[in-house]
Amino acid sequence: MQLGPCTACEKRRGKRACPALGGESICPECCVSRRGAVCGDCEHYIAAMRLAVDRYRTTDKHPFSINTIHEDDINDVLQELADVDDTEEAEVALKPYADDTSPYYLYARGVISSKNLDDEEAMQFFLDAIWQFPFFAYAWYNLSSALLEQDYLAFAYDACHIVMNLRPPNHHLHIKAKDRLLELTEMFEDSGALFPLKEAMIRMQALIHYEKMIYTDPQRAADAFLKMQADEPENAQYPGNLGLCYAYLGRKDDAIRELRTALKLDPDDAIARANLKAVEKSNQNAEITELTPVPVYDYRSELINRHPDKPQHSEAIRMLFALYCPAPPAN
Repeated sequence: MQLGPCTACEKRRGKRACPALGGESICPECCVSRRGAVCGDCEHYIAAMRLAVDRYRTTDKHPFSINTIHEDDINDVLQELADVDDTEEAEVALKPYADDTSPYYLYARGVISSKNLDDEEAMQFFLDAIWQFPFFAYAWYNLSSALLEQDYLAFAYDACHIVMNLRPPNHHLHIKAKDRLLELTEMFEDSGALFPLKEAMIRMQALIHYEKMIYTDPQRAADAFLKMQADEPENAQYPGNLGLCYAYLGRKDDAIRELRTALKLDPDDAIARANLKAVEKSNQNAEITELTPVPVYDYRSELINRHPDKPQHSEAIRMLFALYCPAPPAN
């Protein structure tokens, strides 16, 4: 199909349909100059982002403007810490370079926190370092360590994949991340889990995706939970979520049935119990109120939206997840 003039510049001939312009034609020059978060998962935008990551892998060149002041001094502090293992001395040595806009300073603070066995604090420093420099492979790898210490398996799994795609196969960080994923896979298999690690991570992302949809499109979310429940009938999350979906849809009897099933599988599910109480006391055919929403920890969105003042960085982090890690189903 031949496209007409570029909708953006109205000068050159359009050669591709632009989702951000409602499917109207756009020329390659305007496509490149206008790229950003509005492009979503457009194939041309994804290809461009993949090229940027591949370029970094081979040349260490990246599109970000980052604070590199005192980078060498901070690296010296970390090297001394590795040699002497004195965190108090490292904190004193690092203090003159304190700067929360420096990814290297934030990373060093994370390393010190890790050595002090404060994994929650370390995680926050690594997350801030990554946000300042999305391609910071060392921060991603150390983040995976802090996450594993706190049992954030899905997030650590993603972080390891991102490390492997930011560094070439012969790089020591790539090798360490790959080895960590192999260890996680073996541990997961030995645990007797229903699914292999990768499939379990994909299902977890799907669960997050549809839990966020319960309030905006409860019927579609319910359809998804029914399919997932067929594979995991003993998982109390699915009937709990289904009960909430049916409550929002006004299907009182179905909501009661699913919420009772959730409580039979997990008697300690306080949210299912509260929602069952709200549904049971509601009048037939009336809107069900006082429902308790399901808490959704979407770590990807939390990191992507961590700071709003550098949309280029936020978008780069979103694409790192979208390019290389199991993603939720497309709308």
